Amino acid sequence: MDVVRCSSLAALAVCASAAAAQAQIPVLAPRIPVVCNGQRISNIVVLTQPPYTDKLPKSLDFVRRGMVKFHANTSDDVVRRYLLFGVGDACTELQRSESERILRVQPFLVDADVRAYSDGEGGVELEVETRDEFSVVAGLLVSGVSPVLRGVTMGESNLAGQGIYSAVRWRDGGAYDDLYGARVVDHQFMGQRNIGRLFGERSVRGHEYGAEVLRPYYTDLQRLAWHAAYGSKRDYIRFAREDEANVGLAQQRDFGDIGAVFRIGEPGRLKLLGASLSHEQDDIAAQPVIMDVTGFRDDTLAAAFPDIYRSARVTRLNALAGMRRLSFLRVEGFDALTGVQDMRKGVQTALTLGRSIGILNGRDRDLFVRYDVYAGGGSPKNFVGFETLTEARRDASTREWDGVITSGRMTWYLKPWRNQLTRTSFDWGGGWNVRVPYQLTFGDRDGGLIGYRNSRIGGAHRAVLRVEQRWLPTPRTTIGDLGVAFFADVGKLWSGDVPYATQTSVRGTVGVGVLAAVPRRSRRLWRLDFGLPVGGDPNAKFEVRISSVDRTRVFWREPLDLNTARERAVPSSLFNWP
Repeated sequence: MDVVRCSSLAALAVCASAAAAQAQIPVLAPRIPVVCNGQRISNIVVLTQPPYTDKLPKSLDFVRRGMVKFHANTSDDVVRRYLLFGVGDACTELQRSESERILRVQPFLVDADVRAYSDGEGGVELEVETRDEFSVVAGLLVSGVSPVLRGVTMGESNLAGQGIYSAVRWRDGGAYDDLYGARVVDHQFMGQRNIGRLFGERSVRGHEYGAEVLRPYYTDLQRLAWHAAYGSKRDYIRFAREDEANVGLAQQRDFGDIGAVFRIGEPGRLKLLGASLSHEQDDIAAQPVIMDVTGFRDDTLAAAFPDIYRSARVTRLNALAGMRRLSFLRVEGFDALTGVQDMRKGVQTALTLGRSIGILNGRDRDLFVRYDVYAGGGSPKNFVGFETLTEARRDASTREWDGVITSGRMTWYLKPWRNQLTRTSFDWGGGWNVRVPYQLTFGDRDGGLIGYRNSRIGGAHRAVLRVEQRWLPTPRTTIGDLGVAFFADVGKLWSGDVPYATQTSVRGTVGVGVLAAVPRRSRRLWRLDFGLPVGGDPNAKFEVRISSVDRTRVFWREPLDLNTARERAVPSSLFNWP
């Protein structure tokens, strides 16, 4: 038997045909990629991949083998439910690209591709390929003094490949109650593109529990989005005092809502109109207590605490409206280290207008307004985004506005080369005549500055400018991606009608961070940051901070210390468009 030899890549096809002919093996026709323009879909093939698809270095290949053995790939049925088409449907490029984007936004997937190939008979075959995110949820909180173990978190973010997040956690409460909590999130509740959440937690100073079911507005191609939720939270809102011990004011909030919005118009240029019914009950303690490592203690200065907060019970009928003029831009390495995300190009707005009604024990009479606007544009190398959220209520008896809260972010991503990124952001937030207790500090993990967690200075308004320069060396391993960041953050607090609020000079932090993504191209960013405070706060100290977060699904999340002051029973989830 003659041996067929190939001396160049150009002769590869001829060689393959000759070799096949000698062996009497039929030659398969090459797969031809095509653009969807109305062809009939004859077949859909789903390929689900584990976090690691390639061999790792020999010393680490046990990780990949363990994944193959214990990791359950996302089920084919779960992937198919996110597709906007089925066998026998006409294939359009908008449906293909939107299906790909909906898959990418799921937190249990690293990436997704939907490719169309000619079936040789005038139709198309679609190949849907996904790769799973690392699904183990685990964490330990340890201390250098006894007891060493202070907290445990464990669970799965893609249980049995069904897109279900489930986790439990425990944390030592010290002088307060130990924390026990559990959370379950089904990303395909009732076997559809719905999300169901159930959570409960006994916290160190109260509790939090709730249930939520929603159909998010994933794409312009869907007609309806809806939301229903109920929750309760009891906690002590912390107030920092510059020359005295910190105090806390007890607050109990019970809330719920149900509502829906409908699409009017064509994809890319549309409006959303809808309505919701919401109810909220707030009970606030009259006097604060001291909170320190020894537990609760009476505050000898409680008489000086201003009497500005009051309990409330309100039921509202809300009109919901939104406008969307958006397209999506696929980028790499913006909020993730090297992972992909879809940035919104264009403008979208959302308006909630609520009027109180006298049902469900609602005694307060008011008018409520919330307005959210987003704008963004650019390229994969240069992109600017802006979002702001403002709300207020007008009391029917006093005819005055209160509960005014506004916040937002502007971010500029400059990525001239694949391995470099300059990220500049400006965050702001504040409240005026807010009816529930809150105080902004530099110690907030999302809205503050590294190194200020023990700061005893608080304010009513806050602004922070952040500049970060990232550099990614050439990859040397397939286990994950690694990077380095240099950052400088500056911020300022302003006083207002918040207890113990102080206006500060400009404070800041400079530092360096080690960044990682595991597996490669994961959208979850791990950081080890070393921050040195500058600006003169005597309680600010050098800090080493470890964090892990996925910020690629939404452009901006409001800091927790300000978000807790907002109305709870507002169906904002209807407008959290991906």
